[in-house]
Amino acid sequence: MQRSFFLFVSFFLLFALKQRSFLVLFFVLKMENILLTDNGHLRLADFGLSRRLERGGRAFTICGTIQYMAPEVLSGGPYNHAADWWSLGILLFSLTTGKFPVPPEPDHCSMLRKVRSFPYEMPLSFSSQLSLLLSELLCKTPSRRLRTLDRFKRQTFFHQSTFDLELMQRRPVEVIWGVGV
Repeated sequence: MQRSFFLFVSFFLLFALKQRSFLVLFFVLKMENILLTDNGHLRLADFGLSRRLERGGRAFTICGTIQYMAPEVLSGGPYNHAADWWSLGILLFSLTTGKFPVPPEPDHCSMLRKVRSFPYEMPLSFSSQLSLLLSELLCKTPSRRLRTLDRFKRQTFFHQSTFDLELMQRRPVEVIWGVGV
C-alpha cells in the first residue's frame, strides 16, 4: 500500500476515534465498515453494536468481529476504549499486509487462546517506525497500549506528516492505489 494512502486512512480513523472516543465504544472498527465517498473521504458505517461508554467506564459484552477483538473483549472484559485502539492496529496491519496478524478461529475461546499466545512479530518488510506503531497498538495489556490521540500523533511513523483533520475532510482527496508503506 502506498504510504500516502496509509497515512490518509490512519488520519481518518484517528479523526473518527477522536470525535467519538469519549462517548462511543465502536466494536465495528473494521475494513468492511469503512466507506469511500465520491469526494475521496472515508466514512464509518454500521454502529449497530456501538454503545455509549463514559470516560472511565467499562464494558463486559463479548461482541464484534472476532479477528478485530482485543484480548480483553474476547475474555469478556472488563474493557474500555483501549479495545478500539487494538482494532485500529488490526485494521492497519491488515491494510499493510493484506491479511490478519492472527488467523481466525471458529469461536471466541479458541481465538482468545491464539491471541494470548501469538507473538505479534512484525514482518521484516515493515519499517522500524511502522513496526513500533503497530506493536504499540497491538499491545496485549490495555493499560500499556497506545490509546490516546496525542501518543498516536507523536509516533515516529507520522513525523513530517500533518494532522490537519479538518482540512482533510473539506478538500476532495485523490486516492492513488499502489504498493509499499
